[in-house]
Amino acid sequence: MTATGRWQVGLAVALVAVGVGVLAGNTAIFLSSLVGLMYAGYGHVTRPPAVDLSVERVLEPALPSPGDDVDVVVLVTNEGDEPLPDVRVADEPPAELAVVADEPRGAVSLGPGETASVAYTVRARRGEHAFGDVTVVARNVSGSETGRERFSVADEIEPAEGLEGVPLAGQTIQYSGRVESETGGEGVEFYSVRSYQPTDSKNRVDWNRLAKTGELTTVEFREERAATVVVVVDVRHVNAVVRDPAEADGVELSKHAGRRLVAALLRENNRVGVALYGRPGHYLLPRTGRDHAARADRLLEGEWCDSFVREGWLAAGDGHVGRFCRQLGDEKQLVVVSPLLDDEPVRSIRRFRAYGHEVTLLCPTVADADSPGSTVERIATERRLSTLRAAGVRVLEWAPDEPLQVAAERGSHGWSR
Repeated sequence: MTATGRWQVGLAVALVAVGVGVLAGNTAIFLSSLVGLMYAGYGHVTRPPAVDLSVERVLEPALPSPGDDVDVVVLVTNEGDEPLPDVRVADEPPAELAVVADEPRGAVSLGPGETASVAYTVRARRGEHAFGDVTVVARNVSGSETGRERFSVADEIEPAEGLEGVPLAGQTIQYSGRVESETGGEGVEFYSVRSYQPTDSKNRVDWNRLAKTGELTTVEFREERAATVVVVVDVRHVNAVVRDPAEADGVELSKHAGRRLVAALLRENNRVGVALYGRPGHYLLPRTGRDHAARADRLLEGEWCDSFVREGWLAAGDGHVGRFCRQLGDEKQLVVVSPLLDDEPVRSIRRFRAYGHEVTLLCPTVADADSPGSTVERIATERRLSTLRAAGVRVLEWAPDEPLQVAAERGSHGWSR
């Protein structure tokens, strides 16, 4: 406990009144010292509080999406047997998250066994954001004594942004997966009916047609195959632009999306590679498995991976597209992640198409339409997107304040296979 000294002024006034009263021989002044003594006595007779508290922090929702509002409730419980008339609570929210409602501090009073709460709201952002300590200050009735304690309550907000699936073109390989192909065989979606062959399974015979027409036919379903996909992430410095100071810039958003794309594609049994468009320009060859996912994460984090990597393969951006495409082979399709802030990636994507590769573009939005300069940039970006759509490129536009899955579902609506 710490003495605040707030009542010492009463003692000082009493001593002055006693001295003046004695020297002046004035009884009234002498007796006025009793008022100061009463104030000083009140501060000394009130006992310091016996502080025995427990603190808990509750987050709702516990797994938010980027841009969601998270309600934070700090619960303080008096575990002791004495009332605490004045308890001040101050939480420490993550510095990167904006407090959008109420305040992370408050004052409560607690009887024995009672629980009180302090509530406020923050807005979730991408990444991992840890809370700090909860500071509690308890005072006695007179405020002459205070007790301060810091509670380490380990909580963090890491928005969940799972990508359930990536809409891909029909450029596939011979292995089974989840990309719908334009060939018939084993699958779940009806594709066609053909004449029965002796090697066909009886389970695929169209028995209804046989009963009606006497014709023996086999039902074929649309085959689902795996694809070989290279995720090309535009990491050039020209993309280090932010739409809002509270958000990541275009390079970080592109890397973030690249990590989610790689994870989703690998879950669907595809062979996945990663290429950095611009320096350092490394190219991680397509593979499968958990070890490969870890290599892709390290590459996007800026670490050098010794296994299955071609050094500097796209370091010059558009200047290295020809060499890059000769390395790719025939069956690989590309998912390019770029804010499209200049014309260079447009040229490269059109060249990818000219080499025979299907291309899907994921475009993070970093231009804010509220400012005149950003409005001009947004118009230029829309022009580039229109150019690519006209060239047969599938485009997904992604605003940083929405989940990637929403962008994938919205962008792929109405696409033909």
